[in-house]
Amino acid sequence: MLFFTGCQMEGSSLTVRSTGGAQGPTGYEVSEAGPELAGLVKIVRAVPRNEQGERVAQVDVQNLTQVPLSLEYQFRWRDKFGSELITLWEWRHATLGAGKTLRLDDEAIDSEWIHYIFELRLEK
Repeated sequence: MLFFTGCQMEGSSLTVRSTGGAQGPTGYEVSEAGPELAGLVKIVRAVPRNEQGERVAQVDVQNLTQVPLSLEYQFRWRDKFGSELITLWEWRHATLGAGKTLRLDDEAIDSEWIHYIFELRLEK
């Protein structure tokens, strides 16, 4: 089993974590946006889904500004014990139109991956 090791960019990102027990997510928590994102975006909805036995995480992000935003995001997955597993994805790019909402999603490729952590930041 591989574990994710990396540094979180404190203060410059926004994080969504699924919550719940070993059976899977029952809700989510959103951290306060860091100074770079404060007032620019809002998490409208975060839903873990089970599609034909596959775990899928969806996060809807709303642009609160009147200009498009260039963002980077990443999903990381945790097992039922809370251990963070390595992500197979690097930071991904998304452009969020002015005043628009965009759905970002990821699929767990292993049935042991139960909970997710979603991190969003301005593109570097």
